[in-house]
Amino acid sequence: MSPLALSPKTVDIVNIFQNDVEFSLVNEIHKGISPPAGVRKSMPTMLLYDANGLKLFEKITYVKEYYLTNAEIEVLETNSRRIVERIPDNAQLLELGSGCVILPNQIFERVGKRVDYYALDLSLSELQRTFAEVSIDDYTHVGLHGLHGTYDDAVTWLNSPENRKRPTVIMSMGSSLGNFDRPGAAKFLSQYASLLGPSDMMIIGLDGCKDPGKVYRAYNDSEGVTRQFYENGLVHANVVLGYEAFKPDEWEVVTDYDAVEGRHWAAYSPRRDVTINGVLLKKGEKLFFEEAYKYGPEERDQLWRDAKLLQSTEVGNGSDDYHIHLTRALRGKLTEPKSYKLIFERGIDPDVDDPQKCHSHSEIPDEWPALDDILDYQERVRSRVRSIYQIEGLAENRILGEALWIGFEHEVMHLETFLYMLIQSERILPPPATERPDFKKLYQDARRSMKTNEWFSVPEQTLTIGLDGADTNDVPPTTYGWDNEKPARTVTVPAFEAQGRPITNGEYAKYLQANQSRRRPASWVLTHSDENYPIPMAVNGSSVGATQDFMSNFAVRTVFGPVPLEFAQDWPVMASYDELAEYAEWVGCRIPTFEETRSIYLHSALLKERGGVNHNGEPNGHSVNGYLNGMNGNSYSKINPGKPRTPDHQPVQYPSRDALPVFLDLDGLNVGFKHWHPTPVIQNGDRLAGQGELGGAWEWTSTPLAPHDGFKAMEIYPGYTCNCNMSLETITTISPSTNQPVVTRTGVTSEDLQRIPEVAQEAFRSFSRSTTLKQRQEIVTRALDILEKKKDELARELTEQMGRPIAYTGVEVLTAIKRSRYLTKISDSVLGEEGVVPGEEEKGFRRYIKRKPVGVAFIIFAWNYPYLILVNSLIPAILAGNAVILKPSPQTPTIVEQFAAAFAEAGLPQNVIQYFHCGSPTLLETIVRSPLVNHVCFTGSVAGGLAVQKAASDRIVNVGLELGGKDPAYVRDDVDAAWAAEEVVDGAIFNSGQSCCAIERVYVHKNIYNTFVEEVKKVLSKYRVGDPFDKQTQIGPVVSKRAKDTIQAHVADAIQKGAKDETPANETFENPPAEGNYVKPTLLTGVNHDMIVMTEETFGPVIPVMKVDSDEEAIKLMNSSEFGLTASVWTKDVAKAEELVEQVEAGTVFINRSDYPSPVSSNMDRDLIAMVDLGRC
Repeated sequence: MSPLALSPKTVDIVNIFQNDVEFSLVNEIHKGISPPAGVRKSMPTMLLYDANGLKLFEKITYVKEYYLTNAEIEVLETNSRRIVERIPDNAQLLELGSGCVILPNQIFERVGKRVDYYALDLSLSELQRTFAEVSIDDYTHVGLHGLHGTYDDAVTWLNSPENRKRPTVIMSMGSSLGNFDRPGAAKFLSQYASLLGPSDMMIIGLDGCKDPGKVYRAYNDSEGVTRQFYENGLVHANVVLGYEAFKPDEWEVVTDYDAVEGRHWAAYSPRRDVTINGVLLKKGEKLFFEEAYKYGPEERDQLWRDAKLLQSTEVGNGSDDYHIHLTRALRGKLTEPKSYKLIFERGIDPDVDDPQKCHSHSEIPDEWPALDDILDYQERVRSRVRSIYQIEGLAENRILGEALWIGFEHEVMHLETFLYMLIQSERILPPPATERPDFKKLYQDARRSMKTNEWFSVPEQTLTIGLDGADTNDVPPTTYGWDNEKPARTVTVPAFEAQGRPITNGEYAKYLQANQSRRRPASWVLTHSDENYPIPMAVNGSSVGATQDFMSNFAVRTVFGPVPLEFAQDWPVMASYDELAEYAEWVGCRIPTFEETRSIYLHSALLKERGGVNHNGEPNGHSVNGYLNGMNGNSYSKINPGKPRTPDHQPVQYPSRDALPVFLDLDGLNVGFKHWHPTPVIQNGDRLAGQGELGGAWEWTSTPLAPHDGFKAMEIYPGYTCNCNMSLETITTISPSTNQPVVTRTGVTSEDLQRIPEVAQEAFRSFSRSTTLKQRQEIVTRALDILEKKKDELARELTEQMGRPIAYTGVEVLTAIKRSRYLTKISDSVLGEEGVVPGEEEKGFRRYIKRKPVGVAFIIFAWNYPYLILVNSLIPAILAGNAVILKPSPQTPTIVEQFAAAFAEAGLPQNVIQYFHCGSPTLLETIVRSPLVNHVCFTGSVAGGLAVQKAASDRIVNVGLELGGKDPAYVRDDVDAAWAAEEVVDGAIFNSGQSCCAIERVYVHKNIYNTFVEEVKKVLSKYRVGDPFDKQTQIGPVVSKRAKDTIQAHVADAIQKGAKDETPANETFENPPAEGNYVKPTLLTGVNHDMIVMTEETFGPVIPVMKVDSDEEAIKLMNSSEFGLTASVWTKDVAKAEELVEQVEAGTVFINRSDYPSPVSSNMDRDLIAMVDLGRC
């Protein structure tokens, strides 16, 4: 449909219906009154908008209490020019509803901007009535059109290319979006946002009024028009159903305003029990048919994010309760320009794997400044840079020096990016004052000097990679560097083979022809339009290229335009990694790793120093393909089938001085615009190409960019490497019982980590202000009820992910829920908002305590007791009104997902709980450093806790750490040995010993030592190791192979130093399932503090027992550790125990128990069980 072809006297109304709306309404009515379990009963809102309903709604807009109409008119009249200026000329405006025809079009007419206006409406009669009130002759710049259909029909209409030939503006006025719930509004907008292009936009009206009285009166007007409008919905329902299902005298309309949710609602309610279509509707039940959500600033911002829209302009009325927003699709990132800094500071950098995503970049204006203005700005900046070079002492100023260096290197890299972008255009112009090369002559000259592409033996080498020099205030000794170059690390690279030069276009063309493939590299173009060109079968096996008739189909992109492949066939091929890797596999080789590439560079430099080439056709290791061509009969894959390749990452050692220089001699290399195109490389096959000697193309390696040991994001440009380092990091959970992957998650990106705290702060402000403690208690209780119903599912997940026997994981889930209910119960007394400060009263002065939530809490928790650990921080945080960011262990990633889903279902506002998955300590530290994070809770290893503490040390922030332990137990000689043995064994090996509070050192008085050891053997002989999903299993696998290796190393060290393994015979210990990380519960005697098992955290099912002569010796040994989490004393003499625990240096000291109490023997008085919290951490 061409809108420009309309008659000036009539309005063209097009039927765009795709479905039978009446039939759909029948289904919606039946589904609404008899919904699935857990879904509230409802009636479709669309019932309100039949022809009579639309007339009544228009009448509503004129009643005095309905504030929205006047607010909308005020906004449009006051801000008309500002709005119109942002709408492109010759645009088409599609309004979702026909109620706003006159005013906006009068504005366009007044300013003389040519647009075509399309009104969408469900009712044909309403469209006709609306346009009948418009004088067509009054409009010379505005074309008027009608679309008869639904919102979904409009999406289909917009998807048609014939309806998208001009810029499109979609309008949703009158706060229509308020009829959706908040997720529904975002979903509704997102379906239109996905259709928008760079020059398209949306104009959206939102009701921001949250005055309960004002809102209530607007929907319960004094004239009763709104009630007539609502009651007409039942009349329409009867028409749709074909009989009088809803008798007016049996129904009433109920309305209210929900201040917490910020919404008006209305429902039909039967005055007595009624039955419709076999469904019983009881007196007083509610059939919700209308919701009108109101949008404050936080909700508006969240709506744009969820709908993938970016707000460009916002205008409001005088009372600030109605807002019109101009938004654009997020992919375009178009916003109002504010300054050159805002629009030029950081360029657009699409994600390599998903070009629809972009890394964080500067705002893009609706209209760019004039070119002359940009160039003038550029010159002023460069003039300032030149003046900085004159500053005295610049060589010693790291801040300025690094800024200049980064600016220069960054601009150089962007120049290269621009070149790659330019050659993709068919309209590229050659560089000025540069003659077009004679590509045919260059080809012929190279052919006359062609050398065989020989194989070179690269010996095993130890080399230094990267630069020394941390990001401090010191000027580096050699050069500044990017964060992915630091710190310097040394690797040893085994010997391998490489060919002398890179793959050429001709060789790649031969591969395509031989495989009958038409998948050409992006650097090539077709010389004709036939995508189904014939591929000749004949390929000369000894040729370095394809046949002439095949190559004639292609040309290679350059700044001088396409160059025939015939003349560019000896250039290095520029293709994707996947394309080159497939080629390498075809010729029986592979792409080198990063370390191997550096080894090639170093060996090439050494060969040049010696004046030799040192090529060798006999392989001595791995054949790689950074430079290969053709098939080598003795390639690595043929000589060593099944032998592992060189690992992508070598272990880091102390740096060596033997390394390539930081700066290279670039004479003779195709860099620095020496040539504006790649150059031939076939003449260099008899020497090993080094760094920069690849004919002007970048070199691929097979090593993904990932953080190496010691990597730290640079402070001056933290997103430089992180944007690529882990933008697609994969977090894989390996089952301890099978060593097979069971869960895979995508890791967080650095951009996410910038956004998450911002979103959390917004959620916190809204949540803390809009909810009471009672409401938060109700949300928590509902969430716990949901989790409790899923306890079996949660237990299975936990067993699968961390290996604890299924007999116990359900207990943890229920214990965590029970603990959470307790925390909820006591929150009234703990979280009271006001308290009187004790002390002497002073006249005219009052002291009191106000308890306020801290803001955003970042909770990092371990895998070994994930539910129990998490609720300790999460539940109090939510009850207090905080927002939380959760970071689970990669071993148990689904915990946060289960909690977030339960709380969302329980009614917790969006983004109050957020979570992310991450395997990078660097990214983790980034969020700890965020000034928007107000509290950090960490449970895990000592090393991890130190890293968190260090990351938080440059600002004032609360940090809570619960770290590892090496918890001691002392068994006195007055105890019942059998009972103590049973309890100590349980405390040591429960959960396979993987508890921060596990007993890891046992000191036994000499008078009872032998008896105690024998009793421990009896206990251990009854334990069962096995499949954690077997309900009879008591001990499952440890978490990982590395954990298993560590435990076994501790045991081996002890035995090597004189300890004795006195583990009793137990068939399940000796024959555990073969696939998992099983470690037998081990009893060690004869241990001492020279052994690792007594000094470092083992975190496994090991019971080292040491004999002591006295209480004094026991206490001394218990305190002889850098760990101090918990300890325990086992005795019948409670008074003596209380005396001893005062001397123990631990945060918590137990008497006759270890962490959670086990059933107590009948001959032991329960009063002897005690716990002493000494407040030490």
